[in-house]
Amino acid sequence: MVKKIKTIVALATIGGAIFLTEVFTDKVVAKEQKKPVKSEIAPEDIGLRQAPVEEEEKTAPPPIIDPEYAPKPPPGASKKYKRAYENAPPQIPHSTEGLLPITKENNACLGCHMPEVAKTVKATPIPPTHFINFRTGEKLNHLYQGRYNCTQCHAPQLDVQPLVKNKFNPEYRDPKAKEKSKLIENIMEGTDLGGTAIENEKFSGPPSDKVPEGEHH
Repeated sequence: MVKKIKTIVALATIGGAIFLTEVFTDKVVAKEQKKPVKSEIAPEDIGLRQAPVEEEEKTAPPPIIDPEYAPKPPPGASKKYKRAYENAPPQIPHSTEGLLPITKENNACLGCHMPEVAKTVKATPIPPTHFINFRTGEKLNHLYQGRYNCTQCHAPQLDVQPLVKNKFNPEYRDPKAKEKSKLIENIMEGTDLGGTAIENEKFSGPPSDKVPEGEHH
């Protein structure tokens, strides 16, 4: 008799557990079905630009510099940011109004940053690496044309937060490298030429106005 009672209790317990499980499952399913299901992601939600990706011709490119965040001080009156990393291209600390865009007919940056002028106006001089054609090894007495478009490397410094956070922390072998380029001294590091671009025989040819065939302007 006792054995039968235990069997009945066990079956009742199992039956109750199954019933409760089914009730709970039905409630969860019903709750999930009430949530709106997003069948696809809108193109505007893809990427950082927040613009359609399949209609490029209808998407206006952003301005070179957003006027809201653009540097306001005139040349010579601004505070410079330290370089992003050793030998990084320095950012443009001053207003670029009237100076951009750079064209093949006019580059207003050269008026202050050519070495023979920079010291007088207290501007950052164009470094020696910009007067060497590293394709041929020639030292030039003029700006190498591959370095003519300043804004292909130098961007205006803006007081904005990055779109994507990162934990990059630059290390400078020389504290002065935070403010000044030493690329001419170590551009040959890791090559079989060794030395520096100035000292190395590879780059000791006479100044030349020759532009190699196929050179980009």
